[in-house]
Amino acid sequence: MKNFCPAVSVIIPLYNAEKYISECLDSILAQTFTNFEVIVVDDCSTDSSVAIVQSYAEKFGGRLTLSSLEKNSGGGGLPRNKGLTFSRGEYVFFMDADDVFTRTGLEELYTLAKDYDADCVYCEKYYTADADGTNIKLTDWPIEHSVDKPTLETNDLAKRIVKAINFNYWVTPWLRLVSRNLLIENDTKFPSLIGSNDVAWTFEVLFCSKRFLIVPNCCYVRRIHEESVSFRKRTVAQHVHKWMDRTIRSLKDLDNFMKGRAFFKENPEYRYAVINSFVEKDFGKIFQACSTESPFDIYSIFRKEFGEYLGEQDVLIPALCAALNTQQKINALNIQQFNEYAAQAQAHIAQLEAKLNRKN
Repeated sequence: MKNFCPAVSVIIPLYNAEKYISECLDSILAQTFTNFEVIVVDDCSTDSSVAIVQSYAEKFGGRLTLSSLEKNSGGGGLPRNKGLTFSRGEYVFFMDADDVFTRTGLEELYTLAKDYDADCVYCEKYYTADADGTNIKLTDWPIEHSVDKPTLETNDLAKRIVKAINFNYWVTPWLRLVSRNLLIENDTKFPSLIGSNDVAWTFEVLFCSKRFLIVPNCCYVRRIHEESVSFRKRTVAQHVHKWMDRTIRSLKDLDNFMKGRAFFKENPEYRYAVINSFVEKDFGKIFQACSTESPFDIYSIFRKEFGEYLGEQDVLIPALCAALNTQQKINALNIQQFNEYAAQAQAHIAQLEAKLNRKN
């Protein structure tokens, strides 16, 4: 299989997914499309995940590659990047180890990519399932103008940016079949983060794809469970670390990407708009996570998590904490005003009901 050049490379980051990896691999084996390779990159699993993947080697007949990171990265970014270096496919699909394909998923995506000569095929819809694979439901993007047939996105980058910062695209990589050459030529990689490393990568793919195809096809089933990185329960400090880490590291990668592109040099207002929307969303998550903490506790968290990283700039931590404290006060005032309004409205309703009762 040394000279095998597959049409699609399916790259799967793996970490302690012994409950789900068999179903994931079985769904790939069941595909009506067979011109693919599978690259699994283990992120130092401590359960039987690796052994399970190894047991599938013969079933894939040389189309399965298993690699491992030397140190746990804490997220899917580095395993995906390493998987890309092994890939040989014309297109790449980044799959999660606890999810599954529909039986015709790869065939649908690859056929659409070739028919439209697309750099990226983006699905607006997907299925969700419970941890045990039951209760499968369709989830589609709640926007007014969803496509009902394959549609090439406008090449007007300004319009794409406006849609992106208004969250008109899912930012998950597993809804995209992407040209491998596009990723290699633009050096598009996932930032190394603890979860939530998808946004910068998604924006880069969107901004550098000349032919970005949006389709109504539903080819993927996402499993919802508390063990996944996305739904894992976290402490306040862990939430702060997750979102602040993304703000610092991922935003830098995205800004460097924009710095090297002519459109953003000529239109700095769009570069600002992308950065602003990115920070606004992340800080919103931080505000939410810190809503029950005292100002000093918030300061202590930031100091512990990011004081060393920020170095001489750690003096800015109190400024950020002051902003968080101000936002907390605003939120508290809004809640108080809403409660007062709700109480007044309820009293007014009670008065009206009493008058009606007296009349009757």
